[in-house]
Amino acid sequence: MEIFQNRRLLIVRKFILVTTIFLVGAVGFFGCGSAQKTEKARIYPASDFTDNGDGTVTDNNTGLMWQQEDDDTRRNLNSAEIYCENLSHGGYSGWRLPDFSELKFIVDLNQSNPCIDSTAFPNTNPSIFWSSYIDHERDPSSAWYVNFYNGNSNRIKKSTSQYVRCVRDGQ
Repeated sequence: MEIFQNRRLLIVRKFILVTTIFLVGAVGFFGCGSAQKTEKARIYPASDFTDNGDGTVTDNNTGLMWQQEDDDTRRNLNSAEIYCENLSHGGYSGWRLPDFSELKFIVDLNQSNPCIDSTAFPNTNPSIFWSSYIDHERDPSSAWYVNFYNGNSNRIKKSTSQYVRCVRDGQ
C-alpha cells in the first residue's frame, strides 16, 4: 500500500513539474518578454509618451514624434518610404521611415500581442513594421523590420508588403 501511495505521489509531482515547465515555457515563447529579445527595446513601462491630441505621440525620452496609429495599409519598402516622406499628419510634415533602433525602442517588453504601449499607440497591428535600415554589404535586397506581435526583428525582402509607422524629429 505504501509503495502504491509513493508511486502515485511521484506521478503527481512529475505531472506538476511537466505542467509548470510547459506553462512557463509557453509564456516565454509567446510573450514579448522572453530573454531572446534583448536588443534596444523598452523593458520598463512605456509611460514616457505624451499623447499630443492630434494623432501624434511624443516619446519623452528621445524627443521623437510618432504617428500614433498606422493607416492599416501594407506597403513594400519603397512605397513605405514615399508614404512617410509625403505624409502631412497632425499639422506636421517632415515625416520619415524610422531607422531600426528607433523602431525597436518603442517595443514594450511588458506588453504582448502587440508588444507596444497600447495607450500611446492604440490599434497597432501585431505584425511586421518596416524600418529604413538596409545592410548593403550583407543583403541589399532586404531591410530590417520589427515584429510587434512578439518583439522579434530580422531582415525581409524589400518587395514584401508590411505595415508602416512614420516618425519625425521633435517639435
